[in-house]
Amino acid sequence: MVRGSYREALQNKLREARENKQPVLPQSTTTKFLSEIRQLMAGDPLPFVESFAEQQELYAKAKGEAEELYELRKLVHAAAQNAGTGSEAQRTREASENERYKELTNQYVAANKTALLALASCKSLECAFEAWRTKSANARREGEKI
Repeated sequence: MVRGSYREALQNKLREARENKQPVLPQSTTTKFLSEIRQLMAGDPLPFVESFAEQQELYAKAKGEAEELYELRKLVHAAAQNAGTGSEAQRTREASENERYKELTNQYVAANKTALLALASCKSLECAFEAWRTKSANARREGEKI
């Protein structure tokens, strides 16, 4: 159960992952990117380009969804807070405990995680491409084939 802000929700999920000794990145994701990077370093840039484009598209969609959920989450919180009774602190607490708000917070955390994973994979693929490009340029300069 997530209570409070997005930061608290993220901290709770990271704490649970550490307690259960689970990796932050799923093993299948890490393995997939490592195999793509190895293939790229072997000299074939086509899988890199395709994967990079897929990851950029995934990042854009997930980031858009996360931003939309964030705004909707704020609206639900404000509506719940305005509908409450009592002091400002009590209404804020009640709004944070609203089931719809909690649901949107969980969806926002998941969408943001997907966006960050896609961004990280884009960065790693970009680094791998730069390494391949440098290796290729050095090989051409030395008159070798890759």
